[in-house]
Amino acid sequence: DMKKGTEGRLVSAAAFNALLRGLLARGALDEARATVREEMPRMGVSPNEASLNLLMDTAARAGPARTEEAWDILEEMQSKGLRADKYTVSILTKGISERGDRRHRGALRGIALVERFLSMQADDVDEVLVNSLLDVFCRTGDMARLEATFQKMRDYGIRGSAVTYGTIVKAYGKAGNFDKVVQAWEEMSREGLEANAVTYGCMLDACVKCGHLDRALQVFALMKRRNLHRNTILYATLIKGFAKSQDPGAARDLHREMVYEGVMCNVFVFNSLIDACVRANDLHGAAEVLQQMTAAAVRPDLITFSTLIKGYCSNGELTKAMRLADELQARHLECDEIVYNSLLEGCVKAGDLQLGLKLFAEMRQKGVRPSSVTFSILVKLLSRACRLDLACQLVAHEMREIHGVAPTRMVWSCLVTCAVKARDLARAAQA
Repeated sequence: DMKKGTEGRLVSAAAFNALLRGLLARGALDEARATVREEMPRMGVSPNEASLNLLMDTAARAGPARTEEAWDILEEMQSKGLRADKYTVSILTKGISERGDRRHRGALRGIALVERFLSMQADDVDEVLVNSLLDVFCRTGDMARLEATFQKMRDYGIRGSAVTYGTIVKAYGKAGNFDKVVQAWEEMSREGLEANAVTYGCMLDACVKCGHLDRALQVFALMKRRNLHRNTILYATLIKGFAKSQDPGAARDLHREMVYEGVMCNVFVFNSLIDACVRANDLHGAAEVLQQMTAAAVRPDLITFSTLIKGYCSNGELTKAMRLADELQARHLECDEIVYNSLLEGCVKAGDLQLGLKLFAEMRQKGVRPSSVTFSILVKLLSRACRLDLACQLVAHEMREIHGVAPTRMVWSCLVTCAVKARDLARAAQA
């Protein structure tokens, strides 16, 4: 009789699972959940591995709104010692990578559950799952957990792929650890793995981030030999490297090569070219690039204008910077704090207090929140104009009371300089 009762329950569970498959196939997740959580217990049938895996898989595939439910089911299965489906766990892990805030409490909980899965179901762990988890740690910059997961992969006898090593190289590049970048690259070669276009791209980017442009160019030469180099992101990465090393000539040579090779030049490429020129104070070159951008029918964005405005302001060409700010707004773009700070720095350089105060009023009117950097520039501007009264009022009232921004060392330094010029240190102390 007991055997018969057990068989009856098994048949009942199987019948419910068949019903669940039908409900989930037509997207009736709420009805399926009610079946598992209410109907099955009411009938004296406990949801088994198959029931919970079906529910978890559908929740995982239903998008961000159902993700927490999927994690809840995984946690429930682990607490009951039930085996979770590895493909569903991979989907959930990949979801952590693709969402913006990977340090969010929900994401951290998800990571902990995946790590528990790695320990509890070692025989189900595969390269796809580990790669997804490595990508999460790469994006969060958690190098200790990345290294521990990579070591666990070795311990489990799972052979890494070019994707695995690309992620490792990328992570060390972001961390600025060039020795580890080279170590991972050489290990990949020893493992007999051939780099693909994506892996080469990770290596190229890591070299540039670590300040080894020479090595990046060597990697790019290898890609050319394998005919893997015709890619916008690769060229943009190298151009960014030349911008950092203040070599606009080499950056523009690469741009000419892109055009010759038929590689698409997007807004990021042109912005990097303009940045290369501005960093080297080649504003004539920056203006030429802007013309090339227009000729190529690529629309300048806020970064384009922001970079050019900063360049003109640093060079004391405030009139040109203001003209660009007007053009920016004529294109229905909005000046942000960075643009206003650059323009205010331009006012300091030009000694134009009235324009500076006008820009600050415009900034407030448009709801652009000033930062401590903004206030330090304004105090500097007021100091140059010997307006200690306004500088103290700005720090005490505008900065603290209205915007709730605490004065930084830079702000105090500018204020003290202003007070020294006015021979009134006591006034500054009251601010």
